[in-house]
Amino acid sequence: MKNNFPHQKANQNNREYFSFRAVSKGLIKGFILTIILYVISSIIVQYFGLPKTLIPSIAWWMVVIGICFGGMCASRIVGSKGWLHGALTGIFFIIVIIIVNFIFFRNFVVSSTLFKLVIGIFAGMIGGIIGINL
Repeated sequence: MKNNFPHQKANQNNREYFSFRAVSKGLIKGFILTIILYVISSIIVQYFGLPKTLIPSIAWWMVVIGICFGGMCASRIVGSKGWLHGALTGIFFIIVIIIVNFIFFRNFVVSSTLFKLVIGIFAGMIGGIIGINL
């Protein structure tokens, strides 16, 4: 019997496939978007006089958007298991942020770190699921 849908065969062969390369590329693209969003938001805060108390919330939303975008990019590269590639992108994204934060500021709060890790996982999963369906 001839397979009229070649993409189905490719997806069946890749069921157990995980790509660290795709997660790495998603991670890099997510960080690039986050840096761009940081620059844009800092210009907006500076020139439009937004209260400086909003900066932590704005920064956290920029990270969440970057994680979603990174998860989306990672899952689009692989073409399967978007939730897994997105979640791993989110985990690595938050781990890198924790390491950089610890190196430069030497503060570590377990409860907020676990919360950020959970949010990072879910944001990456959502981005991965969106990336597969685009």
